Amino acid sequence: PGDTALVYDGFAAGSYHSHSGSGANILCMTKTTIYGAHDDNDQNGARLYGYEYETSGYGPGGQNLNNREVACSVCENRRASTTFTKFGNVSCPYGYEADYVGFAFANNYGHRKGKYICVDTAAESYEGSSSSNNDQARLYPVEVACG
Repeated sequence: PGDTALVYDGFAAGSYHSHSGSGANILCMTKTTIYGAHDDNDQNGARLYGYEYETSGYGPGGQNLNNREVACSVCENRRASTTFTKFGNVSCPYGYEADYVGFAFANNYGHRKGKYICVDTAAESYEGSSSSNNDQARLYPVEVACG
């Protein structure tokens, strides 16, 4: 919508899918990283890996994004005083307006826990990403289990 502006875009990063530590959230990293003072040696600390889609051909909008790196963006709605993500229903409550509609994605149920996110129906892979299988940080479409 007209009141929404791009702050920056980049690629999604998070913890390795089988590591039990590091952060649980998904970060949207800028395309150009500028570090402050730091030591390039391995400090045996928290590590970031690029996320890739694990969709096996059934991704958003029928796109084949499997093993492609996840693109992301940070936007602001200049008109809204409150924003939230509503899962499980594409309609908005009275008085609210959708900025975008998408699909729920998260880590695999057999991996470490992470956050659920909404991936736009027109999802894209990160510019220049390949379809090679890196299997570092993985993002799966959410499936509903009944019972």
